[in-house]
Amino acid sequence: MKKVFCSNGTISEQEDKLECDIWDVPDVSRYLHVCEKTVWTLIKKNKIKSFKVGARVKIRKRDVEEYIRHQLGIAELKT
Repeated sequence: MKKVFCSNGTISEQEDKLECDIWDVPDVSRYLHVCEKTVWTLIKKNKIKSFKVGARVKIRKRDVEEYIRHQLGIAELKT
């Protein structure tokens, strides 16, 4: 277990930082099982919404989930 700073301002001991609502690019990369370069491309193409805190790029978990839902919808339309 490790201490994790979550978006709601709490510090919790969790197995995985992915339990938080705000992620970094490496977190999204792990969640989607893609390389970080792919995540950066998705951000630059505005396919995944992001915001900056200082110089760091942050991504809300719900925006990643929205991207997944959108991708699943496109896949369903093609079949």
